Amino acid sequence: MRKKSKILEGNSKKIYSTADQGKLILEFKDESVVFDGQKKESVKGKGNINNQISAYFFEYLDGFHIPTHFIKSLSTKDMLVKELEMIPVEVCVRNIIAGSLVKRFGMEEGRELPCPILEFHLKNEKLKNPMVNHSHIVAFDIAMLDELKMIERLSSKINAVLKSFFLRRQIKLIDFKIEFGRLKDKIVLGDEISPDTFRVWDLSNSGETDKDKFSFGSKNAELAYENIKSRILS
Repeated sequence: MRKKSKILEGNSKKIYSTADQGKLILEFKDESVVFDGQKKESVKGKGNINNQISAYFFEYLDGFHIPTHFIKSLSTKDMLVKELEMIPVEVCVRNIIAGSLVKRFGMEEGRELPCPILEFHLKNEKLKNPMVNHSHIVAFDIAMLDELKMIERLSSKINAVLKSFFLRRQIKLIDFKIEFGRLKDKIVLGDEISPDTFRVWDLSNSGETDKDKFSFGSKNAELAYENIKSRILS
């Protein structure tokens, strides 16, 4: 399968058309965006690692009857996927108070939430991806209510599956972001599941949380990507 024309280029991936209608190629980049998009830097091997991890998780979730756009890996950095009509909403699933929850609500970092929080963010970098609710999404004609309910069900199931997966590897899943699209009349998980889209903390040190070990935006980013790859794929 060969790439044809480039359709889109984002912070972490390039998307190409193929000769087969309904199939696209995702090329994962070594470029990393940190500090809320203010700085870009190259991380050696990042594209390869994110491609491997995303492919692994898509296949893993398929075993739990979660529909995804993944077809197969093509090379170290490329995967073949089904073309979706992407819904321009990012779903953020939060299990632990961290990141923007601390800043927005003045809450203590590290406290486990009694139930996961699902947030919807409109995908618009110029507007800094504002948080929206069901009413916004329906009124703006972005998605229908029954589609949102399916997205919520799938997001909750994905969270449960991934939390259990990481915990068996002595890793705590703090939060993650996912995206969905339409394949005919079906809601399907798209985009990627990689260190660029989830936040995890290490629990392997006698149950204590190491918040820095998987800090992908740090000066040791290359080591962090290698570390999480070895823990996930082992």
